[in-house]
Amino acid sequence: MRREKVLFSGENITERKRADDEVKESQGFLAAVIENIPDPIYIKDRQFRFAEVNKAFLHRHKVAREEIIGKTRVLETDVEIFKTGRKLDSPEQHYHDADGNQHWTHIKKVPLTDESGEITHVLTISRDISERKRAEEQTKASLREKEVLLKEIHHRVKNNMQVIISLLNLQSKHVKDKHDLEIFKDSQNRVKSMALIHDKLYQSKDLASINSAEYIENLARHLFNTYSVSSSAIKLVADIKDVPLDIDTAIPVV
Repeated sequence: MRREKVLFSGENITERKRADDEVKESQGFLAAVIENIPDPIYIKDRQFRFAEVNKAFLHRHKVAREEIIGKTRVLETDVEIFKTGRKLDSPEQHYHDADGNQHWTHIKKVPLTDESGEITHVLTISRDISERKRAEEQTKASLREKEVLLKEIHHRVKNNMQVIISLLNLQSKHVKDKHDLEIFKDSQNRVKSMALIHDKLYQSKDLASINSAEYIENLARHLFNTYSVSSSAIKLVADIKDVPLDIDTAIPVV
C-alpha cells in the first residue's frame, strides 16, 4: 500500500493576535472617552461624511445617530484642513439650536492621519461658551453703566465748584483790602484747578487718568485771565509732556 505524506506548515501568531487585541482595546477605550466627553464631537472622512459623533453632538442638534452618520456636510474649514493639514482654533462662533436659541462656541479642528501621514479624517470639538459670553456682556454693560454714573458725578462736582467760584467772586467785590482780595483770588484759583480736573475726567474716555499736558496748559491760561496778565507783556509758551495722572495724584499737585 502506498503511503501519502502530508506536509503541515504553521506560524505562531500569538504576538500579532495580542497586538491586535491591544489595538482593539485601545480603540474601544478611546471611543468610550469620546462618547462621554460633554463637548459635542464629530469626525468626518475625506468625502465630508460624518463617520462618528458623540452623545453630546446628538443632544445639541437633537438628532439620532443613524440620521447623521454617513450624511455629507461640506464646510470650508474642513476643506481647508484636508488641503493644508493645519489645525484650526476658532475662539468664537455662534449658531442657533433647533429651538432657535443663540449659542456661542469655541471650535477646534484637528486632522487625523494614517500610518503614511495622509489625512484621512477631521476631528471637530465644539465647546459651548454661551454662559461665559453672557457673563462678559453683563460685565461690560455694568461697566458702561458705572462709567456713565461716574462721569455724571464728575460733572456735578465740577458744577458745584463753579457755584463756589461764583460765590467767592461775588463776595470778593465787597472786599476792600488788597491782601484779603488776593486771598479770595487764591481760593478761587484753587477751586478752579480742582474743577478743571473733574471737567477733564468728565470729558475723558479714560476715567482713571487725566491728560496732564492739556490740563496744565488750560490751568495756566486760566491764571493769566484771572490776574489780567497782558499777552503782549508775557507770552505763555507750553512745552509739556503728557504724564497720565489719576485724580488722587492730580489734586495734591494743584
